[in-house]
Amino acid sequence: MLRALVPAALFIASLLAFSSCKKESDIGLGLQPGDDLLNAQFTDTLTLWTKTERDDSVRTDKSTVCVLGSNNDPLFGKTQASLYSQFLIPGSLQNINFGAGSTLDSMVLMLKYDFDFYGDTNTQQTFVVYQMTESINKDSSYYESDVKTIGPSPIGTVTFTPRPRTNVIIGNDTLPPHLRITIDPAFAATIFALSGQTGLSNNENFLQNLKGLYIAPNNPAQSPGQGALLYFSPKDTLTRLSLFYRESNNTAKVFSFVINNQTAYFGNYQHDYSSSSAITSQLNTTTGGPYSFTETHVHSLAGLRTRIEFPFLSRLYESNLGYKIAINKAELLIKTDAPSSADPNLPPNTRYLLASLNDEGEQQLLIDFLVPASNFDGNYDPDAGEYRINMAIYFQRLINGTEPNTGLLLKEIVPNNNARRSVIGSGSPLSAGQMKLRITYTRVN
Repeated sequence: MLRALVPAALFIASLLAFSSCKKESDIGLGLQPGDDLLNAQFTDTLTLWTKTERDDSVRTDKSTVCVLGSNNDPLFGKTQASLYSQFLIPGSLQNINFGAGSTLDSMVLMLKYDFDFYGDTNTQQTFVVYQMTESINKDSSYYESDVKTIGPSPIGTVTFTPRPRTNVIIGNDTLPPHLRITIDPAFAATIFALSGQTGLSNNENFLQNLKGLYIAPNNPAQSPGQGALLYFSPKDTLTRLSLFYRESNNTAKVFSFVINNQTAYFGNYQHDYSSSSAITSQLNTTTGGPYSFTETHVHSLAGLRTRIEFPFLSRLYESNLGYKIAINKAELLIKTDAPSSADPNLPPNTRYLLASLNDEGEQQLLIDFLVPASNFDGNYDPDAGEYRINMAIYFQRLINGTEPNTGLLLKEIVPNNNARRSVIGSGSPLSAGQMKLRITYTRVN
């Protein structure tokens, strides 16, 4: 199974290649709406076989948003999101010394909310914090299934009702929304004792003493509909591990370890779909339809994707039609829950992408996604409760035989830092919101 579609550098390379090397058969495709063309023909009856399958792994390091928490989705089952992260001495500071005679008050882990969330924030959650005993590296790649070894006992626990949009008042100060987790005094004392020692001389030495923290939800008793997946900003100045202490003259001080561009961190995501027969029946079905499912699914955080197959594409080949056709528009219409029935705490995915599969089974972004003039779209229309994706260039290549007919994968466009999911209509005629491919084409003499 592939762990990522294409590295970022390859995205750019692909874009440049596609933009500078167009085949004659591609020119002009997808640039005009079908109803503006003379002698255009239209069909939306091409058979689609669709099924839900598990998505590939995704990279979760260096994400601008970290997902933490647990949610028992009434339709999708349980999802848990946790975080492994280093905390570093900020900036270029070295040789940290809290001063002779200073005394420790407390240590607090603070996590700045990123405003948004997914699920029910009226349900209490418990987070636990462990000390990592295995190192991570900022130059390495980490994925949602990666795990690192941790200490046997938590060094911090908090039970709270999430308030991601409510300011926090500390004494006379009003701070932006954030979560505070008090760290065990015994552990805090071991860090404070490094004052003036080699362990706080620089980050390399500090990471030998604190390889990082593992922050995870611990909510085994959540019922369907309970819990939320919360979004946090790892590099915000309010996300920090702070030591509160007093100097010998009783002056209150604070020193904070931070997450910055030099910090290694990554998210770990776990999905349990066993409570959803609608999903598990599809996951247990071998690829290569026909399929009778009336709905399929897309789930972020390396959860679920929808496979789309075109079993009778040959009906549009020149050998069957008796003439060539030029695809003016090939619009995939995807219906999801009507806005009136959608749970406001569980909004659908904001945008989809499509990946094609080459003969070796490797995923590739559609050329239509990479060429701006193709009007790929893929955005959710909340008024219509649908998505539309134009893939005219790709579909022309299918018809011409320059792309293998190995199917497409419908996925969340940003799978690593949001928890959204969707129930969508399948390609079955029995589906209430049947997925359709609307093709506008002209005959080529």
